[in-house]
Amino acid sequence: MSADAHRRRHVLDWLCSYDYSTQLENHSAKHLRGTGQWFLEDRKFFSWVHADQSSTLICPGGPGSGKTIISTLVIDYLRNESDFRTPIIFFFYDYQRQKEQTLKHFVETLLRQLASLTPEVFKAVEELHDSSRLPPLYRRPSLETLQAQLRSASQSIAGVFVVIDAWDESETVERVKCVNMLRDCFSQCVVHLLVTTRDNHEVQALFASDPTLRIRAHVEDLMLYTTKRAAELAPNVRSNKEELVKKVIEGVVNASEGV
Repeated sequence: MSADAHRRRHVLDWLCSYDYSTQLENHSAKHLRGTGQWFLEDRKFFSWVHADQSSTLICPGGPGSGKTIISTLVIDYLRNESDFRTPIIFFFYDYQRQKEQTLKHFVETLLRQLASLTPEVFKAVEELHDSSRLPPLYRRPSLETLQAQLRSASQSIAGVFVVIDAWDESETVERVKCVNMLRDCFSQCVVHLLVTTRDNHEVQALFASDPTLRIRAHVEDLMLYTTKRAAELAPNVRSNKEELVKKVIEGVVNASEGV
């Protein structure tokens, strides 16, 4: 690693030690290619992506319906589409990390991702890092300072995609704070916000006037997945009991109820 790359990583880790890119890579590795296409082809998703003004899409779904995989698919899709030059930032909520995933952590995470994507934002964060290390400070920046940095960062870009997964798994008070922060800090640029959640009235009430696209495991996705798993059976089972395997796949899909 070069000195510049080491310095860059040091500054980003100082800002936020938890890197959600690793989590994204783990989720991407679990995605079966070809599944989820129905979501990317839906007119509501198309409208959300291509809106010329701020847009929000709420995506509720039951347990096991594939919400996190859809979030990951959306992020990968936006990153791979050559037409998109807009920064893409994201956050994966986790019930087991509720105490850690505070408003401050949320702001640090989004600011870290913007800094990793935009030279101007990184320069501002680097200056904050250097000034915070000068005596007699030697302290972490306050939430107010971080929000001011994020607000300033949003003013240096024309727009941003924000994907928030499993927002129902956050603490209620922190969730409301994060929504208000997003609306405040990104008020000067075009924001495309996509949120996945379980059926949670509190989350959906925060976006009551926004379009909804429900996440449910489609038959095509279930067939692809179960067929792939069936291919992992012992060769003698696949070859000698092909009709039985086919019936088992159909039975699993029929009984799945969108999970």
